[in-house]
Amino acid sequence: MARKKKEEAQQTRQQLIEAAIGQFATRGVASTTLVMTPNY
Repeated sequence: MARKKKEEAQQTRQQLIEAAIGQFATRGVASTTLVMTPNY
């Protein structure tokens, strides 16, 4: 059971990273806020 939670955490982490990269590419690093980042 703990293994699944670890996999879910890794998947969530990857989704957040991809969302951040998309926001950085669209708005630039200086114009991206943490509030915008989780919108994946």
